[in-house]
Amino acid sequence: MTTFRRGFKSWSEQMSLGFRRDLSLDRISALDPRKLGKHLGILIWTPEEVARLGGGLDKCHLDQLLIHDKSSWSAVTLIDRGRRLIIVNSAHVPVRQNSDLMHEISHLVLEHEPARVDMTEQGLMILNNYDKKQEAEADWLGGALLVPRDPLLMVLSRNASTTQAAALFGVSGDMISWRRKMTGIDTQLQRRSAI
Repeated sequence: MTTFRRGFKSWSEQMSLGFRRDLSLDRISALDPRKLGKHLGILIWTPEEVARLGGGLDKCHLDQLLIHDKSSWSAVTLIDRGRRLIIVNSAHVPVRQNSDLMHEISHLVLEHEPARVDMTEQGLMILNNYDKKQEAEADWLGGALLVPRDPLLMVLSRNASTTQAAALFGVSGDMISWRRKMTGIDTQLQRRSAI
């Protein structure tokens, strides 16, 4: 398990609530990563939009990304001359896209050094990844942005199921379960029920 710098988890929760205020959302509303991206000046495109707007992606490449190799990638962030662009895999279900987008947005909010793309002599693209600590930070912040701890505790205290909480926050049941476990909410709810 990664050890975060002191105050990082609390800071992440505050960022989540702050972005909700910025976008005029209440604490238990879903934070749409596309709206957050727009608020932060981050372009978010699908491969179809890259083909249509960017003009450089043939149908055979689209098919490779979205049909043949759709499970091999989730999202990628590119930065060019100060412009930030996230390309998300539109073949994935919306809750997966939300998670992938928020993870990439988190890298940008945290000002992580973006991954580098290199080409081999054979013309293959190689994408270098963030280091493990940066990935863990983006996982944590992305989870907090999508599902802040205190609002999740409030929802679950009202006897909402994991499925209901997932629908409310626009995420998967797995994301709710992960946040419950990682933030100590399950332990807190067990103690309350024992009283």
